Formats: sequence, C-alpha cells, structure tokens
Amino acid sequence: MKTAIITLFLIHFSVFSQTDEKSINDLNLFAESINTLINNSSGAPGEIYKNTVNVQRNVRAIGMQDTRITFYYFQKDDSVYMDSEDAVQFIPQYNPPLMVMVEYNIGSSQTVVARYYVNGDSYLYNFISTGAYGNMNRTYWFDKNDLKRFEERSARDEMGVIIEAGTFSKSTYSDGLLVLDKIADYKKLYYEIFDIEYKDK
Repeated sequence: MKTAIITLFLIHFSVFSQTDEKSINDLNLFAESINTLINNSSGAPGEIYKNTVNVQRNVRAIGMQDTRITFYYFQKDDSVYMDSEDAVQFIPQYNPPLMVMVEYNIGSSQTVVARYYVNGDSYLYNFISTGAYGNMNRTYWFDKNDLKRFEERSARDEMGVIIEAGTFSKSTYSDGLLVLDKIADYKKLYYEIFDIEYKDK
C-alpha cells in the first residue's frame, strides 16, 4: 500500500513538472516571437503598434529620472453598427497588450529595463538592472497567475544563478505577488490611455 502511494505521488509530480515545463517553454517562445515582431515592425497596418508614456522628474538623492512605459499591441477592428437613423457608427475595440516595457534610470549610472510579456493569463516578467550599482537579471514565469519558476543572475552573487521552481522562498513568492499586482496596474493604464485619447475629440 505504501509503495502504491509513493508511486502515485511520483507519477503526479512527474506530470506536474512536465506541465510546468511546457508552460515555461511556451512563454519563452511567446516572448521571443513578440521581440521579433517588435524588431521587424515598420508601423504599417496589421503590424504591432505601441503607445508610450514618458515621465521626467527630479527625484531626491537620484537627480533627473526619465521613465518610459511602452505598450505593444495589435490593433483590433472597430465594431460597426447602424444607428436608428441608418448612419454607420463605430465602437472602438482593443486587444490586450502583448508586452509592456518599462525603462528608467537611477541617476546617470544605473539603467533599469522591465518587460512584462502578456499571453492571456500567463506572464513572463524580466527585470534587468545594469550599471555602477551592480548588474541583476531576474525572471518570473506565471501560468494562470501561479508562479512556476524564478531565476536570478547577479554579478554580486558568487553562486551565479539562483533557480526556484515548484517550491519558492517566502521573499520570492511575495515578490511574485507584487509582479502580478503591477501587471494588473499596467493593463488598467493601457486601456485608460485609449479612453483619454477621446477626451478632446
């Protein structure tokens, strides 16, 4: 009986790991395809588009900080209908963002780039910080809002690469929840940008 329970547990763990590995690989392929689309886009109809928000301000103890938030997306066709006077009317429709890229500086010596790849309810988050304060590269993979994998590469870490999968430290899990909150905030901002476009039209 004990052997049967252990065998069932191992089978379940094996299937779970394969499912996680597939979702991670799918997200990696999705991120690569989005990067390729962005790099090859000329801005022509049918290609990937972008909306950008730029913020510049003087931050105490940092100096001038430039922040750029860029949303990449495919334009969706507007919905068309005939009103009561037989006039054609259009209702704007929007696809969700495919990727959100946030870029900012810390003083003149540190550059940060964070990318949020959005594939339905699966996300890949990559944070890269380079400069005088050190180099760090962190990546989180989420499938249906569940954290599946975490990797960190840091020049400060003598161990080289930290990898967590399946079971996560408290700090990694907490940081993962913050990433999900930020994704929700960026999605909200993305749609608000389209809404604000019509304020003076």
